[in-house]
Amino acid sequence: MNPLIGRIWDIWTSSPQDELLVMLDQWREEFLFDDTFQYAIDLMEEAIYADDYERVYILFQEFAPVTMSPGDFNLFLDIIDESKYAQ
Repeated sequence: MNPLIGRIWDIWTSSPQDELLVMLDQWREEFLFDDTFQYAIDLMEEAIYADDYERVYILFQEFAPVTMSPGDFNLFLDIIDESKYAQ
């Protein structure tokens, strides 16, 4: 299967929680040298597993790197909102 089609299928069939975790995994590699954000990723993962999306929102707003693209930033916030209502 084409990797792009596989990725689209994974997004379409996964829960918002799964998509948040995928994004955090990607950022773990992308922002490898940002120790503060790496720690925040660990905290956000814990909050996602605890279904505490308000905490995820606050942590992300506080610790998101300034070099993060506005598209990624807004997409993550949208998925957090979607996760709140999917509970």
